[in-house]
Amino acid sequence: LVLRSVHGADANGELEAFVPQLAVLLALLLAVLSVGVLIYFIHHVPATLSMSNLIQRVGDTLQDRIRCLYPTEIGEGQEEPEARAAERLGTPIETLRADDRIGYLCYVDEDALLGRAGACDLVVELIRRPGEFVSRGAPLANVYGTGKLDDDVRAALIAAFVTGPERTPRQDVLFPALELVEVAVRALSPGLNDPYTAVRCVDQLHAALVSFGQRELPVARRVDEHGRLRMVAAPVDFGRFCDTVFDGLRPHVARDANCAVHLLEAVAETLPQLPREADRAVLRRHAEALRAPAIASARDDRDRGRIAHAADRSGAVGVPAPA
Repeated sequence: LVLRSVHGADANGELEAFVPQLAVLLALLLAVLSVGVLIYFIHHVPATLSMSNLIQRVGDTLQDRIRCLYPTEIGEGQEEPEARAAERLGTPIETLRADDRIGYLCYVDEDALLGRAGACDLVVELIRRPGEFVSRGAPLANVYGTGKLDDDVRAALIAAFVTGPERTPRQDVLFPALELVEVAVRALSPGLNDPYTAVRCVDQLHAALVSFGQRELPVARRVDEHGRLRMVAAPVDFGRFCDTVFDGLRPHVARDANCAVHLLEAVAETLPQLPREADRAVLRRHAEALRAPAIASARDDRDRGRIAHAADRSGAVGVPAPA
């Protein structure tokens, strides 16, 4: 709050007024700045909530998780610990179970598990992956070793499994993929009927399939500094990732010819970029599974022909592997 003018008395007792020029100038500058911030805010809010930007952010998160959780690209080589094993685990001495905490498994502290397993000469085999829902008493991991676990060791191992009310993408590569699937499914619902939003989600999933398929699967068997097996993880492989994406999309995409064709064409473009034949076989299987319901749901011969042509491209046998 700034006064436009200030009244006071001079040395002779007569009234006089003066203008606080610096304060008034600062107030005017702040007023102009406030208007500018308001205009930026009015522009920023709808841009932030734009569906295209939201889909792009989720897609970027998915790409980031793939790079972080699967850091080695195929052909770069991966260190293989000698004791990684053809080693048989035998019979577990105990199965760790969740305590009273109920929720989604958000994080598994692998360093803590490796440290405790090494200190107690144990092997921990994970049963649950991050992102899975854990109820009271649900099995978390099998523990192998000799003797019985004491209460302190058991509590320390269970504490390495962190649960929460919501899934997070920190160690869960399927979560951002499922978010894209969810947006696509909602967009294709009769209430919205927005196939173009679904197509944008398919584009982001297509990019993720290419990135995922060109990555090495992390070593499941983890060893300590002495090369002894201490933990067996359960990383998400390419087949599990594809099953999650395509099984979620198929019933809804099949009802829309344009989305079905777009998804099949995405598969066709992905196939030549996958170095492993097993991964290409997974994509062909999903393309074939989509073909029949999509053709059955098509409304005219032209759409049926487009779907059949795209399915032939995506399910073609003998797609050459990249050199």
